[in-house]
Amino acid sequence: MLMPELQQFLGEDSHIAAFQRLFEIDSIDREAVWYMEWIFPGYGTVDENLPEKTSLQRELKKYLLAGKKFGIAKGHIKGSFN
Repeated sequence: MLMPELQQFLGEDSHIAAFQRLFEIDSIDREAVWYMEWIFPGYGTVDENLPEKTSLQRELKKYLLAGKKFGIAKGHIKGSFN
């Protein structure tokens, strides 16, 4: 939920973007792929068969099929101790 690209996919007004603004990103692992189960439940391979039921699925599918890597971001709440 902290990947910066999500704002591009969903827009600044999305609830996920509002959630992201509460955090400072500490690291991004572009090799991690476990986000697939969260966004595309039951699918583990990037191909044309990925569902497009939500705007996030549609945008991320296009992004991944273009050969770009997504990944996982880790962070902490702004102003908190980490």
